[in-house]
Amino acid sequence: FEQREGETMLNAFTRAMATQLIDTSKFDTRFIFCDEKILEDYINKQCENSNKKFVLFIDELNKLKGNYNNTVRLNNFLCRNFLDKENRYLVVTSHYPIELFVETDSGRGVVSVDLPFSYNEKVLKNMFQQTTNVGDAEILSCMGNPALLYSLKTNQFKPDEVYQVFLNRNFYNIENKPKDKDASKSGVIDITNEKMINTYKNDLGIAFLRQFIDVLLNGNVAVNAKIFNRFSIVDENNKICFPLMYISQILDKTWGSGANKDNSYDILIPVIERIDNIVKGIKILPFYLCWENIIEIAILLRFINTHITGEIDPFEILFHVEQIHRKGINVTTAVITDDIKTKEDAKIEMDRQLESINPHTVVLFKVYYNYFPQFDGFIGYKDKEGNKHYYGYQAKSGKTKVGEVVREAPPEWIEKAFLFRGDKAKRKRTIADQNPKWRIYLSTEAMKNILGTSLAPLYPSIKYFLQKKEELNVDNVTKTTTSNKK
Repeated sequence: FEQREGETMLNAFTRAMATQLIDTSKFDTRFIFCDEKILEDYINKQCENSNKKFVLFIDELNKLKGNYNNTVRLNNFLCRNFLDKENRYLVVTSHYPIELFVETDSGRGVVSVDLPFSYNEKVLKNMFQQTTNVGDAEILSCMGNPALLYSLKTNQFKPDEVYQVFLNRNFYNIENKPKDKDASKSGVIDITNEKMINTYKNDLGIAFLRQFIDVLLNGNVAVNAKIFNRFSIVDENNKICFPLMYISQILDKTWGSGANKDNSYDILIPVIERIDNIVKGIKILPFYLCWENIIEIAILLRFINTHITGEIDPFEILFHVEQIHRKGINVTTAVITDDIKTKEDAKIEMDRQLESINPHTVVLFKVYYNYFPQFDGFIGYKDKEGNKHYYGYQAKSGKTKVGEVVREAPPEWIEKAFLFRGDKAKRKRTIADQNPKWRIYLSTEAMKNILGTSLAPLYPSIKYFLQKKEELNVDNVTKTTTSNKK
């Protein structure tokens, strides 16, 4: 769908529609003009003479965007011809979420079918030839979206290239673009407006990042961040979710080291780079190690949010810090190399690294020794007075016995310890002799609150749930399609 110079959206739409009803070449379509009244009369006669139903199918409705003045005539045309008349049907697909408000006294019927999702590799592998391998990590990276997985596995596109093209078109290339004086009245970012683009370019460091992180954690549809929605998926609760592959691309190329210098957010570049490296590494990891990395991303996103908004982190590490001081807290990452194999040696290394870091800084330490005791990583905090505080976390999945983990007392220098269980507990329970320093996240609700909206679908209990369903010959794709039909 493209508008010619000086052509209204309605003119362009009727022209495109007319070329579907008559034989034309691609060359002819550039010179055709179609009067809306003639088109309406043609459709009416076709339906009246043959008593046929008329279905208009619009693929990617999101292409028809603009301010009110530019779209109102097209809206009226579609309503008049495809929503108000009997035996007329309008079928659309969209990359953006659509909110459908239907009045109770309306005679119109609305059927909505969401994208199918599946985390079952056996189901997803049916899309490919038998020689094609589909791994857990690839499914996670695509958030169980069959279309996205298929596009990647068949080399139809690369996420980094797709997002870079989007940035070049919408932010870094504004020459020779038409201006729209009414863009600010539409309530939607108009990326063809040069003045607005310059405003948003200068604002990418804060306003966009704040709202994008809010979308990742809470699924809220933010006005500024709507421009990124084309890379998102809508979950079963109508919340916006971003697949892992696009979370890393959007963060890195918009605010990280891969961004235009005017937009890069230097203070968070190490954190954004760490998230990007985790996502790239996940593609080759087994499922249980993916879970540890997902937890690491969740912790980093939570502290980015604290840095921007001053909101308390869910671990309450900064609970005693006033909100005005939480906002702007430094966040960074560090590693404990695989030659460090004990907790005491890890503390010595963390002490050393925190010495050279500015006060009021949170550091996420990743442990690299595979058999490190008790913890998968540490969170260090150097307060304003220079005092050091340490917290440990453990990300378990599978058949790990929770009691064995939380009965063991953490070292004295650990103020709190967190256990993030990767598959939900079968029943609510208390654990005898649990050490008081441990904070346990077992339930689905508790884990999803930590992960946030975009990472919650990756909660590994989904995998076990689907495997159980598979035994009953019910897979997620079939289940989703059937429920939508109902």
